[in-house]
Amino acid sequence: MQRGLIEPVKLQDLRKGQAFRALARDLDLLRLAFQSQWSVISGKSAVTPEDLETAARLSRELLDVLTSRADGTVQRGSAIDWRQRAFTLLSRAYDDARAAIAYVRRQRTDAESIAPSLYVATKRSKEQDQDSPISRPRSRADG
Repeated sequence: MQRGLIEPVKLQDLRKGQAFRALARDLDLLRLAFQSQWSVISGKSAVTPEDLETAARLSRELLDVLTSRADGTVQRGSAIDWRQRAFTLLSRAYDDARAAIAYVRRQRTDAESIAPSLYVATKRSKEQDQDSPISRPRSRADG
């Protein structure tokens, strides 16, 4: 715009907003501005025709995602499922690594400090232990 390669009128609708929908719209407006003046801009900018194609694709994909979110067609369960699967894989791999470290460091007994558990161990109160049928010793009255 400062160099006169793109007409200011073509950029006046840019929102410069923080929202994703505004970002997608602005990206598409910039792409259209570049394409309409491509004969003038070509060779005077680092922007390539491939960049313009990428901008069009990204703008379209972003708007598709935003539209599907608004329509409720995005399956949140799918994202949750993938997150759970990823954590399961991470947890299993980490447990294997902890086992290997425990084996290698068995003489020094410092494996827990090298690879601590992913889970926080909570201490149970004595009241909970007494009420628990697992920790309470069985008496003859219990059967």
